[in-house]
Amino acid sequence: MKPLKYFLVQTAINWITESGLTPYILVNLEKGQQSLPAGHTQAGGGQVALNVSALAVCNLEIDEQFIRFECRFSGQWFHSVTSMQDVMAVYAKEAEENRFVFEQASGALAFLSSTKWLGDGQRKKPALQLIN
Repeated sequence: MKPLKYFLVQTAINWITESGLTPYILVNLEKGQQSLPAGHTQAGGGQVALNVSALAVCNLEIDEQFIRFECRFSGQWFHSVTSMQDVMAVYAKEAEENRFVFEQASGALAFLSSTKWLGDGQRKKPALQLIN
């Protein structure tokens, strides 16, 4: 059986793109299973956000093991490879507070949203609710 994460990442990227937004993947750099040019892997907390929109990358390929694409870093074309297990989240640049987050140990998926919508289209601040 194919890994569920593969389908979820691909579906999230497609959904964000078809919604007219810019898909990003958040990648864990600590495992070192990425191919990114030197000098562009420095990110706070051992993570880097990569724009995977059609305007930013060419030849995007997503399979069970890797996400591959060609992109430009400092004006130079580069072939990038990221391990699927290092993908921590998928989100839209325009709605960063809403993320598809993958728990690394179990591969579980969570959809995080820091805002709630009221019936009239207004936003409400996030709140925690205790469930007994």
